[in-house]
Amino acid sequence: VGVRGVGTVLDLRSPDEALADDTKAFQGSSRPLGHLTVHVNLMDSSLVRNGVLRRLLMSPSAAVALGGLRLLRSMPPPPDQHAELLARTRLSRTPVAPALSRSLWRAVARYAAAREAAGAAYDERVAALLAELSLADVYEWILTRNGNAVRRALEVCAEALPRAPVLVHCTHGKDRTGLLVSLLLHAAGASAEEVAAEYARTDAWAATAEGRAAQEAMLPARLAARLDLDGFCRASPATLHELWRRVEARYGSVDGYMSAIGVAPSTRAALRDALTAPRPPAEGGPAAGGERGQ
Repeated sequence: VGVRGVGTVLDLRSPDEALADDTKAFQGSSRPLGHLTVHVNLMDSSLVRNGVLRRLLMSPSAAVALGGLRLLRSMPPPPDQHAELLARTRLSRTPVAPALSRSLWRAVARYAAAREAAGAAYDERVAALLAELSLADVYEWILTRNGNAVRRALEVCAEALPRAPVLVHCTHGKDRTGLLVSLLLHAAGASAEEVAAEYARTDAWAATAEGRAAQEAMLPARLAARLDLDGFCRASPATLHELWRRVEARYGSVDGYMSAIGVAPSTRAALRDALTAPRPPAEGGPAAGGERGQ
């Protein structure tokens, strides 16, 4: 990661996530030290968890079943040693102790097996719920549930870009970063096709073994092993087109979304001016008169 000339580093992770992640994210590369780093937490695990929960609550019976599995899975494990069980019964010296011990131990074994099976079933159901998600779902949740953070990230860029370039990053470098950069490009006047094509450039890295490993690292190991992450590791133009379709259906337009989350017209104008340059006059024609282009 080259940071020469950068004035501000916009980290779309929380400080805690960044602290846990940076030793891997910047291993063998230039760390953005000596620059102003601003953290704007665009997404955390609770965002996806709450989104899945809202979907699950649309089917009360499924929600109750999953809750029951989670409750059994979270129960304390049984004693590890037979002797510990006998000591707790305080019957180890009575004539009925051996028979009672065998009966209790069988019950403990059944409890342990049921707890383990519940844990596996819970993970399977959670993995199945996650498999039904698309990247467009996750991006929509970021925009609609974390609008304040999105606005803050755009404001940071609007304030910093007139002075020096801004380095924007997250963990995987595709989802949070890709979403914010898409909004910046829109503010600069890029078309939906141009924005989607720029987003799709991250596919070349995200689909590699290294990119997939970065995506897997964001999930609990027990779930990552059960999920097909190919869809989450790719960056297809169709994902962004679907997201814009949803935004337009809900807010009328991307500009309507920005207004809804409180992005001021002055902020959008500052982004446009910082990210575009005056068009050169056409050969043999009049000057552009301040018209700007990308």
